[in-house]
Amino acid sequence: MTMRQLTLALGLLFLAVGPLKAQQHTLTVGRCQADAASWGDPQLRTQYNKAQVNQLTNGTRNETEVAQIRVTEVIERAIEMRDCAKLDAERSHLYSDVAAFYSGVKSDRLQAFIERHGLVAQFAQEDAKGLR
Repeated sequence: MTMRQLTLALGLLFLAVGPLKAQQHTLTVGRCQADAASWGDPQLRTQYNKAQVNQLTNGTRNETEVAQIRVTEVIERAIEMRDCAKLDAERSHLYSDVAAFYSGVKSDRLQAFIERHGLVAQFAQEDAKGLR
């Protein structure tokens, strides 16, 4: 897979999230708080992070609940939490923290995809040329 194909695939992925988000109900502070409590549960996050470290160090597959979520849902969660930070400024730090976690999960998936398809060298070469 070429970098152009990768870029196209990722672009289509991000475009697919827009219609999904548009179908959701209007955000409320109550919904934001409930979703942040559920999605940002410290135990779930710790389990995911520990499993991710194990996967990187010894190849043990990350089978946690968070690792099973489709990437489109991961992206939606990060977007919703960013929107909640704007809606509920008093708790913006909480929402930003949960958004950062799911952005990290997305980054983990992208890194695995790049490695799986042997694109690390091409990525590094293009980055060295200033292509960002």
